[in-house]
Amino acid sequence: MALSLFPYLLVAAKEAEGEDKEVLILTATSGDTGKAALEGFKDVPGTHIQVFYPTDGVSPMQAEQMQKQEGANVNVTAIHGNFDDAQQFLICNSIFYFVLGILFVSRNTIQGLGKSALTMLAGGAELVARAFVAFALVGKFGYNAICFANPIAWFAAIIILIPTLVILMNKLKKEHS
Repeated sequence: MALSLFPYLLVAAKEAEGEDKEVLILTATSGDTGKAALEGFKDVPGTHIQVFYPTDGVSPMQAEQMQKQEGANVNVTAIHGNFDDAQQFLICNSIFYFVLGILFVSRNTIQGLGKSALTMLAGGAELVARAFVAFALVGKFGYNAICFANPIAWFAAIIILIPTLVILMNKLKKEHS
C-alpha cells in the first residue's frame, strides 16, 4: 500500500515546493518490494525508478515479474551476487553522482563551444580508467573495485574536461573584453 501512495506524495511535494526537476529513485531489492516499487512508480510523471536485484537472491518468479514490468520510467538491473552486493554498488556510485553532474555540465559546455574532439578524449579517458580498474584493481580488491569503476572513470574524464573548460572560458573572456 505504501509503495503505491509514495510516488504520488512525492509528486505532490515537488509541486508544493515548485520543483520541476525529474526525480530518480535508486533502490536495491531482495525480491518482493522491487516489483511493488516498480508498479508504484510506473508512468508517474516526473519520476524514474531504477531497481537493482541480486540474481541469486530472488526467485525466478520475482525476477520475471520485475523484468516484465511495464512503464516508460522503470528500469531493472540484475547483478551477480546478493542483496548486500546490490546495495554496495548503489551506494558506491550514488555518493559520487555530484562528480557525474560536473562531468555532464562540463562535457556539454565544451561540446556547445564546438570542441567535441576534446570531449571524445575525455570519453577515452573514461574507457582507459575502466580498463585499468578491470585489469589492475579487480584482482586485488575484487567486487569493491567494480563498485568504484564508474566514479574512477568519471574523475578521469574530469581531469581532462575541467582544465579544458577553464582554458576555453578564459579565451571567451579575452574575446569579449
